[in-house]
Amino acid sequence: MNEIPLEQWPDRLNAAIDRLAASGSPLRRAVVLREVDSTQDAAIRLNAKPGDVIVAWEQTRGRGRLGRRWSGGAERARGSSGAPAGAAVTFTLPAGVSERLSLLAGVAAAEAVESHLNRPVRLKWPNDVIVDGRKIAGVLVEQDRAVARVGVGINVSQCDWPDDLRSIAISLAQAGACVDRLVVIETLIGALSRCWVATDDALKEAFRRRDLLTGAHAVLRHDGREYEGAIIGIDPTRGLTIETIEGPRVLPAATTTIVRVETDGFARA
Repeated sequence: MNEIPLEQWPDRLNAAIDRLAASGSPLRRAVVLREVDSTQDAAIRLNAKPGDVIVAWEQTRGRGRLGRRWSGGAERARGSSGAPAGAAVTFTLPAGVSERLSLLAGVAAAEAVESHLNRPVRLKWPNDVIVDGRKIAGVLVEQDRAVARVGVGINVSQCDWPDDLRSIAISLAQAGACVDRLVVIETLIGALSRCWVATDDALKEAFRRRDLLTGAHAVLRHDGREYEGAIIGIDPTRGLTIETIEGPRVLPAATTTIVRVETDGFARA
């Protein structure tokens, strides 16, 4: 498949944003860059304002939650042509509640992936979109007093992975959807705009339908302590409830991380 050239990206993306203006979308313009370390860092350097959408043809050092590299360095994997194979976008939005921003972006990424796969995906709290047990997309929310930077990365056309990622990462192409990266980004822009105006209840229900972790056995870390047990409930804007040997504990979403989780009999970090 011949990829739509970079020169067409700005006009296509800005047209997609313009079509959403009357629907309450917070997006105002696309800024397309040839190569960045990460779109999150590029948004900072550019002093991006609310409504700016920072898009990269190639991202070399994408990051995930708590400073982790995106998919452990998914940019090392390429498509069959050797070109960049992922979609990397940072939405610069008005500062808000981090948990809600993470929720709406996760649901938007899931909807964008589903629209190309034509089948449901799962959401692994807090920021992973899962297909066939492997990660296909993720979300990173960072903000200061003025703006929130909501980064979304989607694996689009990777056809193979380094050894350390092969069992945990998957692309749209590998899942059966051969689609151009620009089309995926256009889809994501529409999905995020819809989720922006959705109610909290609607977003939580969209998350609940795709929730992967409720019922799983897990080890969670909060405030320097680890908690082990069955996850018995997730409110994505508040936190997780885990049944430990000492009884149920509610751990806040913003400061809790997954150490290990067992889903379908397999333990994963």
